[in-house]
Amino acid sequence: MNIIIANKVKNCVQINRSTENILTIWTDGACTNNGYPNAKAGYGVYFEGKKWDISKRLKGKQTNNRAELYAVYVALKRIYFKKPDETTLHFRIDNKIALDTLLTTRKSGANWDIIEKIYKVRTLLEKRGYMITGEWVKGHSKVEGNERADELASYGAKKKERK
Repeated sequence: MNIIIANKVKNCVQINRSTENILTIWTDGACTNNGYPNAKAGYGVYFEGKKWDISKRLKGKQTNNRAELYAVYVALKRIYFKKPDETTLHFRIDNKIALDTLLTTRKSGANWDIIEKIYKVRTLLEKRGYMITGEWVKGHSKVEGNERADELASYGAKKKERK
């Protein structure tokens, strides 16, 4: 299996790796009426080979990018608490902002409250010896894992608002 490790969204290096020690995580966000006062956002995370799927309504401000970022955060948090045996955590994400946030570090920006949480949990996982990799996948292109994460996110957006 070819894995794409992206240090930056624009600069990708292709390497060959055994799939035995890799946990693949698919994340997605969804938002109906994005940008409008009646927007409803949710996030979904699909963990290949695990029964850890997540589908929830986003708290607070309802936007697609916030849902995409929050999906990455809750995926990292779930991994932190579940402590999987796989040491490479490979994310497949259809949102370039979320992917770039996962794989790089910046000092500020929109949705900083979520980004800061991502950085904190990512650092804790790296200190445990996990290697975090990722690749961009085209959304809505009938890729099974991405479709599953999209379904989870869409279902989450339909749930009752969380307080």
